[in-house]
Amino acid sequence: MGANLAAPWDLDLDGPFDMALSFQVIEHLPVPPQEHIAPLAAHLRPGGHLVLSTPNFARASNLVRLAIGKPLLADPRLAFQPASYEREHVHRREYVAEELVDAFAHCGLEHLATHYHLSLGPFRTSPRTIALRLVCAVVPRLRNTLILVGRKR
Repeated sequence: MGANLAAPWDLDLDGPFDMALSFQVIEHLPVPPQEHIAPLAAHLRPGGHLVLSTPNFARASNLVRLAIGKPLLADPRLAFQPASYEREHVHRREYVAEELVDAFAHCGLEHLATHYHLSLGPFRTSPRTIALRLVCAVVPRLRNTLILVGRKR
């Protein structure tokens, strides 16, 4: 990606490829989602797939935080600074599925599927975690991770 994380990627790759993966990256980039997705899509052969995962902004824990008046994202002093290794942990922007489906379409990808995944360790058994598991079993859209699959047209 180079030193300037905000710039579009200059991917010097052979290709085209059958599949591209982007796992837990897009939320860290200070660019619109299309600027991350388009270069990946450009390196796919027609019919190739992009699999993208990112935190689900509409997850249950965020709804609870909103209900009690707590902030959802990083301190704005961090979120609006230039991207750097020291701030790589900062989520610049989190997304709901509809936003990424729109970004896929903008980048020439047909949306095939959205999966909602609850990524908690199997040994987390606090009452809060058990309640979260129950809520997310009933309402999968409240799970904490989005996984989207698209196919290049």
